[in-house]
Amino acid sequence: MFEVYLMNQYIRMLMRKCNIANMIATCLLFCFSTPLWADSGEDTLLMFVGETKPVITVASRHPESPLTAPAMVTLVDREQIERHGYLTLSELLADQPGFYMASGGRGTVPYLRGLRDAILFLYDGVPITTDVTKSFAPLDQEFSLGAVERVEIMMGPGSVLWGSDAFSAVINIVPVRAKQRIGLRAEAVAGNQHQAAGRLSWGASGENAKLFLYASREVERFYNDHYQLESERQGVIDESYFTELVGTFQYRDWLHLSGRWSDFERNFTMKDAASNLVWDGSKATPFNYLKLSVTGSHGAAHYSLNGFLKETDYLLRDADIERRQRNLSGQLELLWDQRLWQRGLLTTGGSWRHNEVEGALIKDGFLPDYLLPDEPLFLPDIQQADFSNEIYSVFSQFRYRLDNSEWWVGGRFENHSDYDHSVTYSIGFQTSPVENLHFKAVYGNAFRTPYSAQLFEVSTLKQEKIKTLSTRLDWTPQGKQRYSLTLFYSQLDHYRSEDPYGGLSLEQEREIYGAELALAYPLSKTLIASAGLSLVCAGNGQEEYSVLAYTIIRPDGSPEDVYESWSQPYDQGPEWMARFSLDWSINSNSNLLLTASTGGDTVGTYTKGTIEEHYSTPFLLSLAYNRPGF
Repeated sequence: MFEVYLMNQYIRMLMRKCNIANMIATCLLFCFSTPLWADSGEDTLLMFVGETKPVITVASRHPESPLTAPAMVTLVDREQIERHGYLTLSELLADQPGFYMASGGRGTVPYLRGLRDAILFLYDGVPITTDVTKSFAPLDQEFSLGAVERVEIMMGPGSVLWGSDAFSAVINIVPVRAKQRIGLRAEAVAGNQHQAAGRLSWGASGENAKLFLYASREVERFYNDHYQLESERQGVIDESYFTELVGTFQYRDWLHLSGRWSDFERNFTMKDAASNLVWDGSKATPFNYLKLSVTGSHGAAHYSLNGFLKETDYLLRDADIERRQRNLSGQLELLWDQRLWQRGLLTTGGSWRHNEVEGALIKDGFLPDYLLPDEPLFLPDIQQADFSNEIYSVFSQFRYRLDNSEWWVGGRFENHSDYDHSVTYSIGFQTSPVENLHFKAVYGNAFRTPYSAQLFEVSTLKQEKIKTLSTRLDWTPQGKQRYSLTLFYSQLDHYRSEDPYGGLSLEQEREIYGAELALAYPLSKTLIASAGLSLVCAGNGQEEYSVLAYTIIRPDGSPEDVYESWSQPYDQGPEWMARFSLDWSINSNSNLLLTASTGGDTVGTYTKGTIEEHYSTPFLLSLAYNRPGF
């Protein structure tokens, strides 16, 4: 009852802060789909290998139930991906509480709990990041869900186990293993806007070895209209293409190998907000990696040695202006789990990572500034440089079960070659005071390195820091009924927003409050209704910018930098999102899913804060039919 009282008081405070009391009654009519939890009647610490029921690994680095994991975790498994008809990661995340996916020509931009581009994406535990920008997310066709077994979503800071940049959430994309898909499988996809795709997978399992291979190719034309950059230049946007090869290999229970190679190009058009000028552009950010894991156990202990090499090429072209960057990373990590006193579990580890960046942007711009410079004395150019850095980390997490509750505490020490060392931590507990009622509370922090921070001539540039308190109450009274309420509060220090003009905002402090409500209720044996609501209050403050505009060369040859300053509202996405769905199981082999969604307004700014617009989140209605083989 005490936890329920605290939640009631928190809701009152949230409503006062955001002035949304009158909004809630209306929003509940259009609620968004709750994630489908993995059924788990077992309240034990799942350990090591051999688990058959749906499990996650992102919260503690070993298999366990999402309900009892030491974090706020959601699991979307293969069955749910096919049942909902998800084709991209952005479609999958748009159905999860707290997420808002903003479509754009260069690709989808993720918002979570009032923060843009603040999620650490992993592919089989390998970070999908670059050291040159925060605006990098594999949300569209560049990652095919055909090779994905499950998507693990951990809300809140995750730096204790995953290091820097695990800022507001960690999303781990887990590829299919051979034991999960045996034999040959071919798929074909067709749609409007010249969309066509072909996919081929093959899995084989022997006495000691298992192998899975997957290949995908997709083409699509996003714009069919002619663009006109100048009077003598016009044309039709080329088709975008996406190619992906994924493979996993397992030898007995101690050797695991996974890898990915990709190649894609997204073609788009963009328009100047202040004129009729339209230009073409293209973007390519292929992510390739090779990971090797050696695991073993000794008594009550389990250990693993993991290493990976990854490459991320970044190409961005606006009209005739092209920027190329390359990021190479390698990491070694030793992880050790030890059972203590039967009810305790100690996880310790250490890691070393080396990053090499070629062509990192020091100074950039944004069209139409390149084509139509305002300053006649300045011919804009792009300045790029190479750099490298290293990160050393040691971390540990201890969990202990006492009666019907569990407590945990974790910490990480990280030494970055270009920043002061950082210490992250996470503490929490969970309990089941009565049957089918589960309460969880987590408090922790995380750090993040700003865009190209190693290249900025600012000696006081600090790592961004977030501290988050989250509580969640889950109630599963019977059958397929599910009710979940999550409350969170985040505090940010030294936070900087990234602007398309190639600059960072000045350091700022922010506070964000929010709530996420989700439910599922069976109306009959074959019909399930799902609903939910996300609310976020990130304040009404302004982001302040001071960015290099141009450089004047004096008669004596010395340069003089001239800066532009402006302010614009916080870019937090909509204050509320809502979704409602009906899932009809027609028979044991097929289902029909109807989903309706909408949300609040979003504020957009252009031309360095001089143009401000408000966008209404559209009301979307979708219908998906799923049948094996179709």
